[in-house]
Amino acid sequence: MIIYLDQNIISLIANKEISLSTHNKNTFVYSNEHFNEISRSNNPKKYLEALESINAKQIIQQVDSDFNIIDSFYLDLNNSAQENYAEHIDTLLECNIDVSSFDYLVALLNHGKVTIEEVEAAQSISDQSLINHLESLGIKGKKEVILKATGDAIKALKPYFSETQNIEKVRNDFDIPRGFMSNLNPESALDNIWECIKHHYENTGINKNQFYGFEPYPWQSAKHNVTASIHGCCAILDIIGYASESKCRNINKVPNIRSDAQHIAMATVCDVILSCDEKIITRAQAIYSFLRKPVKTKLISINKK
Repeated sequence: MIIYLDQNIISLIANKEISLSTHNKNTFVYSNEHFNEISRSNNPKKYLEALESINAKQIIQQVDSDFNIIDSFYLDLNNSAQENYAEHIDTLLECNIDVSSFDYLVALLNHGKVTIEEVEAAQSISDQSLINHLESLGIKGKKEVILKATGDAIKALKPYFSETQNIEKVRNDFDIPRGFMSNLNPESALDNIWECIKHHYENTGINKNQFYGFEPYPWQSAKHNVTASIHGCCAILDIIGYASESKCRNINKVPNIRSDAQHIAMATVCDVILSCDEKIITRAQAIYSFLRKPVKTKLISINKK
């Protein structure tokens, strides 16, 4: 059985608050997203040693010949967590691509204390870092394409935002009854939410799968991989208020939001996901049920003394 561990489970192991049996029929796995979270800590080695103490293996999502992420995964059965972490950090330093614009955009979409001007500034830095990296690899002629794509995206967003708009108003505009979200069964939550709000999308050509990010919109041609789709779905759920966190409006906390979505995505090919975060488990249940993924979710409860 392949068991995906949320980072909070790794923290509990590292702090000796729980122990996991290394039964030979179970394989505990982690992903690069654990390394992103570990790198934000003051003591990475502590968490890497926790991974090694349970003989955890890294699950890796593959890319095609054009470096597009695809829905194919494999386990690295050879390298240790510390070896994989060192390689991960080296890769980040080598690429040196600034992705902070995504954090600003997520905060803005959730009507946090971020302005469209701040998003534009962050996007400009991210664009230039991507252009520089591509040119360092000998890939020329992408500057105009990148700048046009991001420019069009920012332009499309501007009319949607105003200084007086707030997340509660956005949620109220969906006409979702008070208490509706908290009473949903996760196994049918996404279907029931759509039934409640679909009248807003009549005659738009947008269906349920497109609304949640699992299919391209009519004007999009790119096929969505499962990872990008789940990130998109989590963003929608934050906006409409299902198992959402207030930290999605805090620019400094958005990396944690992205990590939550990535963990849910990486666990889609596992048998079980373990977490002590009730909202992650609730959201994972809802997404896996909607996608008909046979992944079991397990909430670990810790009694704090």
